[in-house]
Amino acid sequence: MITNLTPYKKHKCSSWLCRVDYERIQAVGPDRAASEWLLRCGALVRYQGYEKWQQDYSGLPTGPLGKYKIEAINATESCIMYRGFDYLGKVKQYSSCST
Repeated sequence: MITNLTPYKKHKCSSWLCRVDYERIQAVGPDRAASEWLLRCGALVRYQGYEKWQQDYSGLPTGPLGKYKIEAINATESCIMYRGFDYLGKVKQYSSCST
């Protein structure tokens, strides 16, 4: 069971949040950049080989580029919008996405 989620209404969907930062994708890789965007929007991310859902932007795991691959996304209580979907364009291996 997932607890301590921030309700949708507390997330502010502003234009900077929806804007895709292509330089950031190049700098940190597609999975990290997508994770940052998803978490800013209130979604949850789970990485391959991990059971725990990542829900805290400031607690994103660190490591070599490409170490953490997104396996699943839970965007049920998020404010993701189509404008940010380019972040997911190069994420190759996620197997599920709940909206």
